[in-house]
Amino acid sequence: MKFVANDRDINPANSGINAGNTLNQFGSSFEVTVKWEFYRNMKWSSRLFYFTNYEQIQSDFENSFDFILNRFFSTRLFLHLRYDDAREKKDRKTHFQFKELLSFGFNYSF
Repeated sequence: MKFVANDRDINPANSGINAGNTLNQFGSSFEVTVKWEFYRNMKWSSRLFYFTNYEQIQSDFENSFDFILNRFFSTRLFLHLRYDDAREKKDRKTHFQFKELLSFGFNYSF
């Protein structure tokens, strides 16, 4: 179910809601989550999500790599691939979206 409470700030058509502020979708979905510490202080977590209402497909594939450098510093690499064919393609664009994030952290506890 998708619901837009305030359509002054968000356009309901961007979420696939054509009439009114509510959209109910029936379909099937599955989700797989994997976490693995493949080396000391190195972790990989992955998530695969798939939903279809038998007319459109939405799929997410997320990967996160965490590296603990020492007791003060850490870093994370996050990769997110998304496929959503609910919106129309314009020109030569695709339904795929890709986002990456590299972050560095400083940890201190007292």
